Amino acid sequence: MGAYMSVGKPYQSQRQLMWLEIRKCPNDFTVLQISKTCNVKPSSTRAYIVGLMRAGFIHETSKQPNHLNRGFVANHYQLIKDVGYTAPEVTERGTPTPMNIKNKAMWNTLRITNAAFTSKQLAQFASTPEHTISHACAATYLSYLHTAGYLSKTGQKYQLLKKMNTGSMPPAVKKNGQVFDPNINTLMGVEK
Repeated sequence: MGAYMSVGKPYQSQRQLMWLEIRKCPNDFTVLQISKTCNVKPSSTRAYIVGLMRAGFIHETSKQPNHLNRGFVANHYQLIKDVGYTAPEVTERGTPTPMNIKNKAMWNTLRITNAAFTSKQLAQFASTPEHTISHACAATYLSYLHTAGYLSKTGQKYQLLKKMNTGSMPPAVKKNGQVFDPNINTLMGVEK
């Protein structure tokens, strides 16, 4: 059975690190400043900042010459919509990331209904006209949540364990297969 697994200090994605740094200096920051402080590539930092700007979280306040690099202009930004600790998940176009929308719909369905679902039932119940969730998508998400200790399984049905209802934000599956819970800022996994 899955359980909490502490993996050193709490995991923070690059976006989370950048978001926290933006919140530390909300009135004036640049791409280069955030990039250096967080040790994130300038191109990745720029993409996230552009997404935040297009989504209305930040806005550009000025353009100033960079004294270290002639001909280079540094855009200065200001945080105008602070939504708290957890970094907004937006694309460079400023729209919410599609997988985050689907995971949130499935997670909230599990939390709010407190019912047991097969993957097919969850896909049908959590889908909306704007965001259709496939059976395969629901099956994958349920499998990861089960392995990480969030769900009990009886036959083909999964149900959220009451003690694992950690909050409203959906646990995210990372590229390495681990599950990150933004509600408790912890990587979850199976005890060895």
